Amino acid sequence: MYAALLKEKFPVDERLGLYKAPALPAKKLGKILASETRITSPNDVIGFHIIEGFFSTQYVIFTASECYYPGGAFLLEDCRDIQVSGTTCTAVVNQKGGFTNHQFSVSAEAVGVLLKKVIQNIQAFDSGKIKTGLQPADYSKF
Repeated sequence: MYAALLKEKFPVDERLGLYKAPALPAKKLGKILASETRITSPNDVIGFHIIEGFFSTQYVIFTASECYYPGGAFLLEDCRDIQVSGTTCTAVVNQKGGFTNHQFSVSAEAVGVLLKKVIQNIQAFDSGKIKTGLQPADYSKF
């Protein structure tokens, strides 16, 4: 749903651990997908942020419709706000009739700010502007 937007707007910076398709590093993506069983194919990943540690790896993965992190996942279309405080991002998501907070870690506050801009672009995205080849209905006669 948001694949084209993410491919265009997702930031790339190897120093910050930000990668996007088609230049996803196979070794790093493999390390993530070895523990992330909710994603069935590496082709589904459009962009990700990785924090590689000696004992553990933290990540945030974006697919065409969802965002995954070690403690959970949410639909991108349901995200209403994202707040950045240091290396912690809190996404406010409309789930199950109420708002749920999803917290995930990033390597630096600058990464959180970049991911916040990505989420804001998704919130402002108008799927009606996608060219589908369909002509709009003419209601001027009514």
